[in-house]
Amino acid sequence: MNNNFDEKYIIELVKKELSKYLTEQGIEMKKQISFLGDDKDIEEKLSQKFEISENAETLVVSKLSLKNLYNISNAIYENDYEEKIIKFLLENKEIIIIKEGIEYSKYENIPVAVLKRYEEYIEKIKTYGIKIENKDFYINSLEKKEEVYSKKLLDLNSLRELEIKGIKRLVIENSIVTSSAQEYAKDKNIEIIKRR
Repeated sequence: MNNNFDEKYIIELVKKELSKYLTEQGIEMKKQISFLGDDKDIEEKLSQKFEISENAETLVVSKLSLKNLYNISNAIYENDYEEKIIKFLLENKEIIIIKEGIEYSKYENIPVAVLKRYEEYIEKIKTYGIKIENKDFYINSLEKKEEVYSKKLLDLNSLRELEIKGIKRLVIENSIVTSSAQEYAKDKNIEIIKRR
């Protein structure tokens, strides 16, 4: 008998079955999330909604120095902070960086050439699948005041399901919205925002 079981696979399988069992019993488990940074407001909101854990599938980064930005854009790390981000990236896990926590965003009169360089780093990071979110938008999405919809099609049935969950503001990026969904949103005062 071969004992070469993938430990992570077994752990995920047990978690999935436990979650399924608890859901059937009417007990809701908190989703896990990892957090990096020093923004206490975001950390507090996350801890209300999620269990903060190193083994989570999502990492929220609330602070990124210029050196961190450069290294992450080049998919390298020089310290433990950057290593955690890169490991999440290598494991194909979700990474969300809070825009206001990126060091250059604190400055107002950045020379155009310098700003362009920093924006190139941001665009490179985005190509890796890392999301850059505004703090208020992210906190609102945690509180379910608004939701990011990422599926290809937003139809009437999907919109009704979201409305049942209490969503009154929907942010879409690359979704096609059917005409029946648009009419329904208008009738029910559900705001649909197209974000690029």
